[in-house]
Amino acid sequence: RPLWRERPLRSVATLPRQDALGFLAFAARHRLRLATTEYPLADAARALDDLRAGRIAGAAVLRA
Repeated sequence: RPLWRERPLRSVATLPRQDALGFLAFAARHRLRLATTEYPLADAARALDDLRAGRIAGAAVLRA
């Protein structure tokens, strides 16, 4: 059950361009704020471990 009107956001590899543009326009109008945790690309395995263990709020982001 979502608290504070939270909604999950998921992406898919087959997202049509028009859908992506519509979402970006929506995000700009509603000033979405996203929680992220950054990891160096070399720490991808640790990021997956943290995701599986529930130690990340929001999304994990790998940086090259």
